[in-house]
Amino acid sequence: MGYKDFGDFDTAASLFEISIELEPTATAYQNYGLLVRYKLEEIGRAKLLFEKGLALDPENKVVIIQLARIYESDLNDFRQAKVYYDRWIAINPDGKDHYEYTLFLLQSMNPEYWPLAGLHYQLTCQKDISMKDAKIEEILAGRFS
Repeated sequence: MGYKDFGDFDTAASLFEISIELEPTATAYQNYGLLVRYKLEEIGRAKLLFEKGLALDPENKVVIIQLARIYESDLNDFRQAKVYYDRWIAINPDGKDHYEYTLFLLQSMNPEYWPLAGLHYQLTCQKDISMKDAKIEEILAGRFS
């Protein structure tokens, strides 16, 4: 029995559609998009829902990061993912945000992003010293030496 067997996600999706029809908000599109992406596993539909949410609230960090992750993980489009990551990191980032952005930049395997990864790793540590990561420091040292 898989995790999808523990909920009536199709009914939940129908209720989200009714809710959005009555009151379309960025948060409603965000939550519906999360259900569609992670429970119904419909990436294209989730992307469209997140885009509609973003049109209503251009600074919704949850929607922006979900679009970044879809482009990165599901569509393997690092260039477009970076557009969304750049937009996301510009909105009041905390240490965890800088850390996630560092990981994205390093995983892209694009050497032009490595100095930016180093900068965001430094910002990670400045905001939260407990997030120091020896493996990232080793990677960054190897890439810049």
